[in-house]
Formats: sequence, structure tokens, C-alpha cells
Amino acid sequence: MTERKVYDGSRRHILDWIEAPNFLTTVREWIASQGLTIETDAICVPGNRARPSESRLFDADSPFLDNDRKDKIRQWWLAYDGNIPNWDLIIQAASPQGPALVLVEAKAHIVEFDRKPNSWGRRDDREAQARTDANHLQIQRAIAEASSSLSRLHAGISISCDHHYQLSNRIAMAWKLASIGIPNALIFLGFTGDREIAAEGEYFADHDHWHDAFSDYLGGTFPTDLLEKDIFLGAASFRLLSRSLPVIRSSRPLAERKACRKGL
Repeated sequence: MTERKVYDGSRRHILDWIEAPNFLTTVREWIASQGLTIETDAICVPGNRARPSESRLFDADSPFLDNDRKDKIRQWWLAYDGNIPNWDLIIQAASPQGPALVLVEAKAHIVEFDRKPNSWGRRDDREAQARTDANHLQIQRAIAEASSSLSRLHAGISISCDHHYQLSNRIAMAWKLASIGIPNALIFLGFTGDREIAAEGEYFADHDHWHDAFSDYLGGTFPTDLLEKDIFLGAASFRLLSRSLPVIRSSRPLAERKACRKGL
């Protein structure tokens, strides 16, 4: 029997939370004012520790979108087949108009707030490099299109491939889903109290610490006064939410994690 992989940090906390008895109740409370609902048998990826794989939303195996919408997002995001962003957690939801989604990006410490630009991959093969370059330019265009649309609706939104790339691609994806008729809640979730994952001051000590750190992270990209508010795009809307939860259990001590990586 193959031993299951042991995760730490936000991946561990997501899997622990999914298996907690109050998981769906908590998410339902977060999205209720948006008019979204979640059935008891809703699809959730990852599913549990036995099914820990993350979803790529619009790849062939994704259960969340029909093929037509997958194709629309794929053509918007990529020029050729390539890497698709993973999501820490996706939950199937519903709105009065039809299908909806809850998208979760989880963090356990401040270092996970990535402000870097999108990196430009380098390939040894000329044809592979040409495809990589085309994909990079296509992603730039996709995020620029989302940024232009959002900034016309709300001054101060400034997502870009040139800074806060991870945050920008998450917001751009929420925008695209809403633009093709899929209401969604984009939740940035801070897990608090994991004293083993980072030094004091770098792990999120409590909700206030998370709130202040996340607000700082949004600076220059997404105004905090737009949190919790519907952003309407004609076909549907999305919300950006900030939430925190105390960890169910901490990560393994650093010394143990290092020993495991070395195979000791």
C-alpha cells in the first residue's frame, strides 16, 4: 500500500478543513449574502486527504465547467496547450440564474503573498520557446483585458502580469468566469496560528494579523473598499472576500520537514 503524502502549510490546512464537520456550513455562511448556495453533495476539489489533488478549473478533467466554457477560457488564457493555474480549493455552487463557483486561495504565512511578475519560461527547443512566448503574451493580453474592464467599472483596480501576478491571475479568472455567466466568490483564506510554518511575525497569528497583512498585499492592485461587494459584468458578478480560520493542527516542525525532504 502506498503511503499518502504528508502536506504542510496551507495545503495541510485546506485538507483538514474539508474533512471538518462544519466545512460546508462555514462556506455557506460566507457566500449567503451573495445569493449563492451549496448543496450537500456539491463537488469539491480537493475532496479529502484520500483525494488531495487540486483543480485546474478548465483542463479536461475539471468537473466544474461545460466544454464550451472550458474552451472559451482556454482560448482566452493560452495560445497553445500549457500550464494552467492550480486552485487550492474549488466548490460547486449555485445561484438563482444557474451554476456558480467558490474559488479559494489559501495562505498560511506572509511569504506566500507573492508580489512578483509573471516569470518568462526558458526552453532549450526553439519551437517550445516560441509556444512559451506566445502563451506568455496571451496571458498578458488576458489579464490586461480583465484589468481594463475592471478599472472602467471601479477606479483603483490595477491587476497586471508585471506585479502581484498570482493575485492578478486569480482576479482575472474570477472576472472571466463572471463575464461568461458564472457567478463566483473568490475567497482569500488565511489560516491562523500555524506556529511551525514560519517565524513569529510571519505566520498569521490571528484574524487581525491576517486582515492587516492581506490589506497591505492588495495595495495598488485591488481597493479594500471593494471587498465583500458584487462586481457586475453584465452576464454575472463576482465578489472578492477575505476570510480567516484557525488551523486545526499545525504543520510539522521545520526539523522534521527537512529530515523528510532529505529522506532521513
